[in-house]
Amino acid sequence: MKEPLLLIWAISDSPRLSEKARKILLSKDNTIYYSFANVWEIAIKHSLQKSNITFSSERFEELCRMAGYLLLETHPKHAFMVETLRHAENAPREHRDPFDRLLLAQAKSL
Repeated sequence: MKEPLLLIWAISDSPRLSEKARKILLSKDNTIYYSFANVWEIAIKHSLQKSNITFSSERFEELCRMAGYLLLETHPKHAFMVETLRHAENAPREHRDPFDRLLLAQAKSL
């Protein structure tokens, strides 16, 4: 389960994606998950015309399915797990992002 930009770069064959990440994400030997949180974040950014996201959340979800990524369903237990995540005072600002915290909680529950 990854940050949506990494998934976008993988499914759009972007040169921004490192060769190592590309191999991991595109390998049939790996199971790659995407989350409702990814779809929701794309929907918000696309509707606000923020960042360089040029397609809808619906198209993002379709591309993830076409790439063979699996949807990890979101359940209340994931929200409960967010409360248990420790947050270091010196953690990078992006670790405070609610989408990232939900993704982390989902990943820990696998």
